Amino acid sequence: MTNHALPDLRNHRGKLLAVCLGALSLGLPSSAADVSSQPLAWIHFSRSDKDISLFNGYPMYFVSGGGLEVHLDADPDPEHSLAFMWLCKENPGRGSSRSMKVAVNGNETVRTHPAVEERESAFFWDVVPVSTFGINKREKGNYHIVANRNPDGNHSSVVLQGIRLITDRKQLQTLALPAATRKARFINPGPLTKAENLARKVDRHAARNRIHENWVGEKKLSQKEIQEDEFLSAAWKFADTAITHGRDNYGPENSALFVQHLNRETLKAPATLGWLKPAHGGPDHPVILSRFERSQNLLRFLASMSLFTGDARYAETVMDSMICMFEDYIYPRSGLLAFGNHMSIDLVEGQAYSDGRGSEQFELQETFPFYEFFHDVSPEKTSRFIKGIWETYLRDWHSMRYNRHANFNTRVDIETVWNRPL
Repeated sequence: MTNHALPDLRNHRGKLLAVCLGALSLGLPSSAADVSSQPLAWIHFSRSDKDISLFNGYPMYFVSGGGLEVHLDADPDPEHSLAFMWLCKENPGRGSSRSMKVAVNGNETVRTHPAVEERESAFFWDVVPVSTFGINKREKGNYHIVANRNPDGNHSSVVLQGIRLITDRKQLQTLALPAATRKARFINPGPLTKAENLARKVDRHAARNRIHENWVGEKKLSQKEIQEDEFLSAAWKFADTAITHGRDNYGPENSALFVQHLNRETLKAPATLGWLKPAHGGPDHPVILSRFERSQNLLRFLASMSLFTGDARYAETVMDSMICMFEDYIYPRSGLLAFGNHMSIDLVEGQAYSDGRGSEQFELQETFPFYEFFHDVSPEKTSRFIKGIWETYLRDWHSMRYNRHANFNTRVDIETVWNRPL
C-alpha cells in the first residue's frame, strides 16, 4: 500500500524535496491550523527554461549576471511568505557563503547563508515573510520578484531550484506538485521558445540516413557466413549479448544506454553505492551505473560490426545510445555531455550524478570520444560538444594554459570559440 504522506522517491523532484523536509525554515512560524497542501503559487525550474544549470540532474539557476525575474499572480498579504529553495553544497574548507539581493515589489533585502557542513543537507528552504518587503496589509496586485547576486562582500552566487508562495511551512512538504509552475510567469531569463525546445531534439530520420550511408556494409552476411568464420562468430556473439543484456532495463523507463559492468554468469548489472550522500543530492539506493565515456570502445566495436556484417541494428544501437545522451544528458549552458571521470548515470532513476568534488567537474581523462559517429548522429550537437570542451578547459587561449578539470555549467558562446586573436 502506498503511503501518500511520504515522498515518492521515484520522482526526481520528489527525491530532491524529500531531503528538505526537515530543512532550514527561517522566519516562518508553524501553524496548527489546516491549510491547503499546495502553495498559493510556485515555480520550479525545468529543462524547458533558458540558461539552466544542472546539479545531479536537477535544474538550477545561478543568481548572477542578469539575475532572475519572476511574477507571481497573487494578491499581496502580510500572512504570506516566500520560500526559496537553495543549494549550498560546498564544504566550508572549499567554498564560501552564498548571498543574493532580493527585491519584491521594489523593496530589497539581502539573504546570505554559509556553505554547509558534511552532515547537513545541501538543499534547504530559505523562508522570508513578505512583511520583510514592506507588505503590511492585504491589497490587490501581485508579487514581482527580482533576485541578483549580492555585490557586497566575498560571496558566491546563490543557486536556486524554485520559489514558492506559502502560508504555512507544511506547503513545503507537498512533493507531487501538479505542474512546474502555478500562477507564476518566468520573465527573465524565461522559458525556452517552441523552436528552442525543438532544437533540443536530434533529427532521428537524418541521423539514421547518415548512419546507414557511412556505417552499414553494402553486403549483409548470412547467419551461415558469420558462423563459418571463427573470429567473426565470436564477435557476433559478444555484440548480440551486449545488445540483449547490456542495455538499460533497470528503471521505470528504459533508455538506450549501456551498463558499465555486466556479470558474465547472471548477465545482470551489479548494483553499487553512489558517491554522494542523499542529503547532498546523491542517490538513496544502490545504483546501476552507466559510464558513457567507458562505453566508447564498445560503441566503436558495435559500429564496426555493422560495417563487417551489413546488419544495421548494431550501428542503430550506437545511434540510439548517442541520441539518448544528446537529448537527456546534455548540459544546456556548455553543450557538454554527462560523462567523464567525475560523472556517472544511475539507470535506476535515469539521473546523472557527480562525485561531489566541489563544482560539477568535467574531465575526459584518457577517454577519446567516438567523434566521427557523434557527428553523423548530430553534427550540430557534436560541434557544440567539442567547442564546449575547448572553451571550458582552456584558461588562457594566448598561452594555451588549461586545467584538466572543467565545469559542466560554464556558459559557452559557440559563435566565438574559434574567433580568438593570434
